[in-house]
Amino acid sequence: MCWHGLSRPEDGFLRDPADSFAWKQLDLKFPTFGDEMRNVRLGLASDGFNPFGKCSSDYSIWPVLLIVYNLPPWLCMKAPFILMALLIPGKESPGNDIDVYLEPLIYELKVLWTSGVPTYDTFRQETFTLRAAVLWTISDFPAYGNLSGWSTHEKLACPCCNYKSESTYLKKGRKYCYMGHRRFLPMSHVFRRQRKAFNLSDEREQAPAPLTGCECRRQLSILRFKYGKTPRKVVGEKRPLPRATVGPWKKHSIFFKLLYWEHLVLRHCLDVMHIEKNVTESLVATLLGIVGKSKDNLNARLDLELMGMKPELHRKFVNGKPKMPPGVYTMKPLENELFCKQFLPIAIRKCLPTATAHILLELSAFFRHLCTKKGLHLTIHLAEEAALAGPVHYRWMYPIERFLLTLKKYVRNKNRPEGSMTQGYLAEECLSFCAMYLEGVETRLNRPSRNADRIRPDYEGDFDIFCATGHSLGMREDYHLDNHDWEIARSFKVIGTQSNGNYQNYGVFLQSNVPSYTGPRDRNPVTGLVDYYGVLTDVFEIKYHMEWTVVLFKCNWFDGTSRNTGEGVKSDIYGFRLVNFNKISSTSDPFILASQALQVFYVQDPTDIEWHVAIKTRPRDFFDMSSTHDDDSCDGQDIEHATGDNDEVRVRIDVDTQDFEDCL
Repeated sequence: MCWHGLSRPEDGFLRDPADSFAWKQLDLKFPTFGDEMRNVRLGLASDGFNPFGKCSSDYSIWPVLLIVYNLPPWLCMKAPFILMALLIPGKESPGNDIDVYLEPLIYELKVLWTSGVPTYDTFRQETFTLRAAVLWTISDFPAYGNLSGWSTHEKLACPCCNYKSESTYLKKGRKYCYMGHRRFLPMSHVFRRQRKAFNLSDEREQAPAPLTGCECRRQLSILRFKYGKTPRKVVGEKRPLPRATVGPWKKHSIFFKLLYWEHLVLRHCLDVMHIEKNVTESLVATLLGIVGKSKDNLNARLDLELMGMKPELHRKFVNGKPKMPPGVYTMKPLENELFCKQFLPIAIRKCLPTATAHILLELSAFFRHLCTKKGLHLTIHLAEEAALAGPVHYRWMYPIERFLLTLKKYVRNKNRPEGSMTQGYLAEECLSFCAMYLEGVETRLNRPSRNADRIRPDYEGDFDIFCATGHSLGMREDYHLDNHDWEIARSFKVIGTQSNGNYQNYGVFLQSNVPSYTGPRDRNPVTGLVDYYGVLTDVFEIKYHMEWTVVLFKCNWFDGTSRNTGEGVKSDIYGFRLVNFNKISSTSDPFILASQALQVFYVQDPTDIEWHVAIKTRPRDFFDMSSTHDDDSCDGQDIEHATGDNDEVRVRIDVDTQDFEDCL
């Protein structure tokens, strides 16, 4: 529980919620709470699901979960450490009345904040007063409205843009379209001056500022609401429409009963998982022209005509029948087949025009950078939330959805699903609690995973190459190196003492400092990082006396010396690194330390089978707590070319810039 205060690296990088501005701002606002590192910081998550394995919403159960952010990253979002505080029974969704069920939990959270609870610390052998605070809520966009009280429908659906949301009702599409995205770009950005490509006008407005907690409380203090659902008058008759609410607000959120809630800089989080899913589905459906799911349909073209935008996409009549002209994003049937057989960022390199491909690749790179360990409009707010609350994998719904699947498996009596879930969860919690205190017994909690890296506990020395991380899998056999390979391997071990990670796969990537000379008389070489790509051929574990071991990878390296001429390794116009499998380097030094290898996989280029796209990846549940840089895991495109050199990085208007820099 004290990992964030004792063992967390503090080097200016956002690796944990404790590094975020939201965490530090709460500690600065309430120093008596922040001075005690054992005080608990929580995240509250809720979502509804059908317990009977159906995709319909005829039965909906809503668990309310608490996530403990004091734990280290490798435990924080795991199922044994997620607490189920409430289980709201079905059959109908609680909707706007979810506050009725949250009342007992909010009361206990108020007690934990004001007076605290006496707690015994077994490690320090003392009793202290434990306090707790909820940093934010986690939910999908419909549940966002239920928890926050802001209506996530109609023209003011965006809670971040609030009253300054720019929306237009599409008469043919019969839905709202949210616009004004150029407001979030720097003032000098070229897109602000492009009229024809957007809404036929320049964009001179500044980005809107989200409502602060004090502003929300002040607005809600003068509003009155009538709660409860409108009953049906006659059985079988449709329920009448609900009464009109006052503006976008539909209720007083119960979370404002917490004394610190109005002072939080981020109270409700947008879910990256659902936004990423909706963006991907809309993008793929539009590119492939899937009927019923594509955003480019006849109604969309008719709305463009009514707004007078993009005349090249207006419908045309051929033999009296309306036809939709193909857009720059429209693919042919053969290109659709190619698209489906390859990865999205790789396939569109050859299927779409360069300008369109650049936009899609930038969007793909944006989500990759955002996700380093309900609509398209919400994507523009994700970067702001990441700057305030830290890494997104602490605030998305992926672990919550997996937890809901676990609860669904507990259902044995379909007549009483809530009781089955409660009994199953309590039994699992008791077993997990007992397993933490069993010594000498292997349990699910202390058993290392199959791919876990183990460090020799008995090694004490200055050379980290003998601190054998990792373990072998499968069969092994004794092998005697010849004199040539032995001399290379032995000489390499003497100079290769730097350890950066542990990876193992067919594709291998190595980045090394190599001196470069301008000519034969150059006596001042310049040292720079050089990338090497290869394939793993053999793994050697060299054993010495006293049980010291060193693991070496023997690889075939591709010729990258003539990269500019495209000899063995090259980069395309989108920034992808391509490798020619027919150009093997004739190096006399094929060995590297296993700790120096990075995992890479190769995807064959669909247009040139001799070339393969090299894509870096990281093992699951790998948390880098030591390196001082964070490379793009796919080594993909440059997404900075659209921003001018003089553009300033925009900070949320409601957050003081100096306080933000001081906290980070």
